[in-house]
Amino acid sequence: MNTKPCLFIRGIKKENLEEFQSIKKFGYPIVVLAKDLQLSPDLEELMAVLGDDHIHILSNDVDHKDHELREVLNACDQKEWTHICVIEELFPEIIEKIPEAIEKCLSNPEALIVLNTKSDVSSQQVGRIKSALLGGINYNHLMTPFCCYSVQKIKGIKFKKKSPFLFLKILCSLLWRQSKVLEVEVGRAYQIKASQYIERLWLAYYETLLICIANFMENTKPKNAAISCGVGAFIACTPFYGLQTIAIFLTCVLFRLNFPIAFLGSQVSLPPIYSLLLPIEIYIGFKVMGKPFTESDDWLQVAQDHFSLWLVGALIVGSILGLLLGVTWYCVQTLSQKNKESFNDREC
Repeated sequence: MNTKPCLFIRGIKKENLEEFQSIKKFGYPIVVLAKDLQLSPDLEELMAVLGDDHIHILSNDVDHKDHELREVLNACDQKEWTHICVIEELFPEIIEKIPEAIEKCLSNPEALIVLNTKSDVSSQQVGRIKSALLGGINYNHLMTPFCCYSVQKIKGIKFKKKSPFLFLKILCSLLWRQSKVLEVEVGRAYQIKASQYIERLWLAYYETLLICIANFMENTKPKNAAISCGVGAFIACTPFYGLQTIAIFLTCVLFRLNFPIAFLGSQVSLPPIYSLLLPIEIYIGFKVMGKPFTESDDWLQVAQDHFSLWLVGALIVGSILGLLLGVTWYCVQTLSQKNKESFNDREC
């Protein structure tokens, strides 16, 4: 498949004419909004700079960014463009990196290309807990509107709500669909503007969502996922009610495990299941410690009266159950991945 990218430029200003001169030299089609051109006081000069063979003007009917994107996608279908390179503002530092971003598109047509400054995951500004949950990769620095998208990849994303920061919604959707991310490091960071309270809430929502996606996607290798599931089940079998979720969270932070999967494994402590495990834990605790065991109708009271014996039994049962669930998860995920790879090979 031939890669045919276009540049979607938003926010044209009078002082951008020199930058447009540079962009035109790249030879790629340029998409702009009619309303942006009308707001420009130097429309004739701008059109002369761009040239009719390079510029493609969207209609005035777009009143929101999700509508803008639909218009760009329609233009891509008509012109057979395969990728959209979104340029939110014309910074010289961004413009000089456009050829590198396009080159990455040509060599990796399925990848998401992101132009932004990289931030060090070990930085104190990120924080130990957040950096641990990120699985070694800081996805926060991907929160930028300067991206190159595959048209085919973003066509399946639904844009129903007029939420701000549309590019963050696209980013989250592509990351969740396991799109490969390639970065182009630029010399200027883009500060997301969130002046209103509701916009700050949306920004916090997307940041949290990115952290969750990063944690889940970066720590889903079979071995890591299996250990996470087993650890979650082991901790859930301990008698420290009310502290189990906190203990799972801290363990995942300390050992870089997958918290969502560990939390899923901890569901063995739900009442219907644990009501069966509790008598087994108490029985094993009594037998291991050599204490005489008597049956009871109130197992919880027995556990409270003999907490040390209950703890011994819980550790043994938790270890066995965690091992069984971990091995099961590893086998199922490994088999699933092999089936998926073989299916993809047949499709190719």
